[in-house]
Amino acid sequence: MKFHHLILASALALPLTANAEGWYAGPLLMAGFTNERDITDSNGVAAGIFDNDDGNLVIGAAGLVGYDFSGDDVPVSLEFSTNWRARHDMDAGFVGGGVKSNVQTVDFMMSALYDIPLGTQIQPYIGGGVGMSWNEADSEDLDVGITDIGTNSTTNFVWQLQGGIKYPLDDNMKLRVDYRYVELGEVETNLAPGGEAIKADLYAHDVRLGVTWDF
Repeated sequence: MKFHHLILASALALPLTANAEGWYAGPLLMAGFTNERDITDSNGVAAGIFDNDDGNLVIGAAGLVGYDFSGDDVPVSLEFSTNWRARHDMDAGFVGGGVKSNVQTVDFMMSALYDIPLGTQIQPYIGGGVGMSWNEADSEDLDVGITDIGTNSTTNFVWQLQGGIKYPLDDNMKLRVDYRYVELGEVETNLAPGGEAIKADLYAHDVRLGVTWDF
């Protein structure tokens, strides 16, 4: 057996440390891919508009606070998180020009998480949530030269699905790794001098890594 296989098997064989009911909180680093679909002009017309971007790596950060009900033999947590993405390149082209946008997002999610009982130290969980997102597009018109057309922001109702693992580092601290799929709602640019404004629906695949503390 290879060494890293032995380490994993040993971790799985350890007895589970019972979760204590109560509050927890912590920071996470985030990386993932953000992309857009259903790109149209501001009138909802998609004809002649094409996506110049197949998605790009986006980094960010998150913070969360939650309440674990495991002390009542209910393997469920309720959790609030704030998630910030630094930048997504949304480039839309049309005949004779296009619009280039740097998009940043902040989402606020309330989620319900269910701990899958395995009886090991490694605790997997699944869940989902709903919330709001704030999406801001800082855009340039590429029709004639490059013209700054400023920023525009939208606020949306959003939802997510997620799954991950928790691993106790000591009595009060846990390592946390998770994946989430997030529908981030609509983003829209300002109107360019040539008369173009672009809107699209954003979605993201995120991986988050961090620690939480019980208190």
